[in-house]
Amino acid sequence: MCGIAGIFQNQGHEVDRERLSRMGTLLAHRGPDAQGIYSEGGLGFVHRRLSIIDLDVRSEQPMRVEHCLLIYNGEIYNYLEIRSVLEGLGHRFRTEGDSEVLVRAYLQWGRECLRHFNGMWAFALWDEQKQELWCARDRFGVKPFYYAEVGAEFRFASEPKALLGDDPGLRRINPRALGRFLVESICDDENETFFAGLKPLPPAHHLWISRGSGLNIQSYWALAPGHNFEAALEVASVRLQGSPSVPALQFADPQLPAHPDVSFYTAAEALRALLQDAVRLRLRSDVPVGTCLSGGMDSSSIVSIASALSNQPIRTFSSEYVEADCSESDYIRAVVEGCKTQATRVIPQPEELIDAMAKICWAQDEPSGSATLFTQWKVMQSAHNQVKVLLDGQGGDEVFAGYLPYLEDYIWDLAFQHQEKSEMAACQELAARSFEKVASKARWQSRLPAFLRKPEKLRPDPWKPPVYLQESLRQQMLSVDRSRTAARSWPDRLSRRLAQDLTHLSIPQLLRYEDRNSMAFSIEARTPFLDYRLVEFAFALPSQFKIHQGWTKRVLRTAVAGLAPPEIILRRDKKGYPTPAVHWYRGPLKQWVGDQLHSQAAREWFQAERLQRLFREHQQGTDHSWEIWRVLSVLEWQRLFLKGEGFVELPRSVAAV
Repeated sequence: MCGIAGIFQNQGHEVDRERLSRMGTLLAHRGPDAQGIYSEGGLGFVHRRLSIIDLDVRSEQPMRVEHCLLIYNGEIYNYLEIRSVLEGLGHRFRTEGDSEVLVRAYLQWGRECLRHFNGMWAFALWDEQKQELWCARDRFGVKPFYYAEVGAEFRFASEPKALLGDDPGLRRINPRALGRFLVESICDDENETFFAGLKPLPPAHHLWISRGSGLNIQSYWALAPGHNFEAALEVASVRLQGSPSVPALQFADPQLPAHPDVSFYTAAEALRALLQDAVRLRLRSDVPVGTCLSGGMDSSSIVSIASALSNQPIRTFSSEYVEADCSESDYIRAVVEGCKTQATRVIPQPEELIDAMAKICWAQDEPSGSATLFTQWKVMQSAHNQVKVLLDGQGGDEVFAGYLPYLEDYIWDLAFQHQEKSEMAACQELAARSFEKVASKARWQSRLPAFLRKPEKLRPDPWKPPVYLQESLRQQMLSVDRSRTAARSWPDRLSRRLAQDLTHLSIPQLLRYEDRNSMAFSIEARTPFLDYRLVEFAFALPSQFKIHQGWTKRVLRTAVAGLAPPEIILRRDKKGYPTPAVHWYRGPLKQWVGDQLHSQAAREWFQAERLQRLFREHQQGTDHSWEIWRVLSVLEWQRLFLKGEGFVELPRSVAAV
């Protein structure tokens, strides 16, 4: 894990090394162990190193291998396997890490080398023979990559702040991104940022640029629609060849109802093997590794598997609250005791949020959607100076249908085939709501000819700016394209929803939050549930393997049975990194929040009387905590980035936390 930035000069003008150094300084938290700079012939690279694998100085970057120069952020987890193949093809290595493997894979297979990688990455590779800059980002966008085209320059960096610090002219608001975010807390789902002119390289895309061809961007991977379960089993078997065997599944727990389809258990065995291998690969490190532990199904599964694979107690890091509706202490304790982990627990206090708010917003570069970031921030802070790598459970809910709203999509699909009766009662009980109207509409749609059926939109289109904004800002938002990118077609509604959340509506912003929060403390976050082998396998499974008789993540529960404690396997509620902001805004943080919402800065963009009404309603019992956080986040983002105060207050590295 590192920080990268660079400038490609189309006219071949030399790139100022001092300019590169300043960009590197703004990324120092991502790589406090070393900095490397290259500038020659109209190309400038800067690399900040966080040493994880092969700690020797030979692996410092920019790294030259034959006629290629590399700066790279991330990890290729299967680098040892790829290295073995390349050695068999005649390649000789001078380092022990994955960076040289990346370059030699490119020398062997060209851009097709991306298909061989299992990991997370954002890199820039200069091919001197072709006189071409090639950049790529991993399949799910775990690692960030931002770029801007300004005049004759192509500029890129791991975080926007490096580009914004280099060129204050880029600190301009994108009203479309800001409007969509304030309306519904959605961000990072499209090819734009909150800054006009600054774009992310989309996940699973690569780009190349030369002085003769200009900029080219192309996708190299996409999740394929369909439920070809038998084919997926065969692919999984091939991909797992050579991997260690896994413990036998346990199906003895009578509280988990038996699944009527015998192939379900074949799927669970394959999933267990894939998940174990995903965790095994992500435990590879030359520095201490730990895991986040929230007490939920996903993080608990990872801790349980990691503990089974390790000869030493796994270090776990958790955040706990005294508020009952945010407390997951009992589940955390069950995993800690069951897996005998070396546990670190932190109990965040409300007054700590006041101090952390500016630091979180500076780390994030863009506004964030909820106060759950504070919980994650405190977990990362507690892990700082103990480990350099943390495994986490991002992706499990979107891959295995863990959120309760997915039950509606599941019932729709069943009702469309007139098969919902056996599942209706259990799903309604878990969701605490009726699905009768949903089922009725689905049955009616099923009777229509295909050409008359209208696909359900996942979000209203077009979106409307919030009423509490000042009119001038609302007019800016009304003047831009307010339509949405249509979701891809899938054979069923549940898979469509899961795929859209995985690739657009949920995971991209969660990955941004986690990347910035972890890197603020110079920690590399790894996500086993986003191993592409596991994801492709999961999306080939029938929906009934993910939800059955009111049990979400059904196949995952069976896959980790006997590893995770029974309390986790049988847990049915869902919290997800809760933060008691709803209570704090009415109690210990009431004065602070009120001051922010009533400030002169707030009046620049927001109507004071409407914000006061929002805050008053929250005090009276209506939960507006998510909206309030969005406003607070936007105000701090405006101050730090648009007004530039964050660049004056440098450094805001972990040393200042």
